[in-house]
Amino acid sequence: PEIEMEFARMTVDTVFGMQVNDSEQGVQVTTVEDGGVAKQAGLRVGDVVRYVGHIQLQTSEQLHVTSRRLLRAGQNVRLMIRRMGGGSACQDFERMLRLDLEQ
Repeated sequence: PEIEMEFARMTVDTVFGMQVNDSEQGVQVTTVEDGGVAKQAGLRVGDVVRYVGHIQLQTSEQLHVTSRRLLRAGQNVRLMIRRMGGGSACQDFERMLRLDLEQ
């Protein structure tokens, strides 16, 4: 199970080109790699990933496990994102990430 979890984490980081952590708001993006799928889709550090497909996320663990189940080369994956603005303002939006796996 631990090896499988590490594989899931590595796959999400490698394929999406981002890293996440749990936060009070949910699954928060902590790193976005240049040239990665997340960067191309316009994700930013601080964004909160709320859904993958129709699955609501509450922890980074759920993002890793859910993404691993959905990953297929050439597949589009829908992410629902919340971006916090100044004060208490926030914006919810959807991003489609196309997965181009060469593995």
